[in-house]
Amino acid sequence: MKPSMIVTTDFTESSANALDYVSTTAINRYNIILVHIYTMPISYSAEGLALTTVDDYIRNADIKIHEEAARVCSAHPDLQIETKVIVGGFLQSLRDIIKELHPDAVVMGALKDYADLGTWDNEVLDALTGLPIPVLIVPHHFKSTTIRNIGFASDYRTTNSVDQVSFVKRIIKDTGAQLHVIHISRTKLQYDEVKHKNELNLQALLEDVQPKYYAAEDPNVIDAIARYVKDLQLDMMVVIPHRHGFLYSLFNQSHTKQLAKLNHLPVLALHD
Repeated sequence: MKPSMIVTTDFTESSANALDYVSTTAINRYNIILVHIYTMPISYSAEGLALTTVDDYIRNADIKIHEEAARVCSAHPDLQIETKVIVGGFLQSLRDIIKELHPDAVVMGALKDYADLGTWDNEVLDALTGLPIPVLIVPHHFKSTTIRNIGFASDYRTTNSVDQVSFVKRIIKDTGAQLHVIHISRTKLQYDEVKHKNELNLQALLEDVQPKYYAAEDPNVIDAIARYVKDLQLDMMVVIPHRHGFLYSLFNQSHTKQLAKLNHLPVLALHD
């Protein structure tokens, strides 16, 4: 049985682009669970008119999600897509379906570019760091059918789990891409016993995919990563937004403009 991924949709062009990305790249080896989550406005009461409006919305959403699945399946007949329309809070609904179906990842389309993540609902931003499985964000304008080079930003401050590394390795093996592990230090690079131990641990876990390693000193971490993205022609960037760390702050509304420097490639956030 093939593993599965959740792809969220709100029936916008960015959602359709994220679904197309999953369908046309090598990660189409996954079955897709296409999910639309409708959060009922707080202003709605239990009055008959409001409930009728919700029922009409759900029926229309069900039609739209089946049309979207049919569109993709017509171009990719081997792809298996299951559709779900759910009423509830965005983050809790995702947690519930993850617990029920055990998918390997969640895929979302970014609105225009990453700077616009700041306009998203807080629940959506929380999903990028608060879900127990990886979350892949695909920029609205990103069009690609190949994944040749994948970057992995690591600060070595914490030990990478086997589950985190296993997911990255699975994508490497599925795509045949070259993995580039990038370590940016805000201060002068110097020996740190904990970091060194974690670095060796990561190297041992990744040994069979033969990554390339890079290290640099730069107080502007995202600027440095963006340079590597350009120089190495990366097609995807993997980050682990450790709580209280710099990368974690990128997914807060006040810092998403920094993330916009990675606008032209998908970002995969691994659960800390």
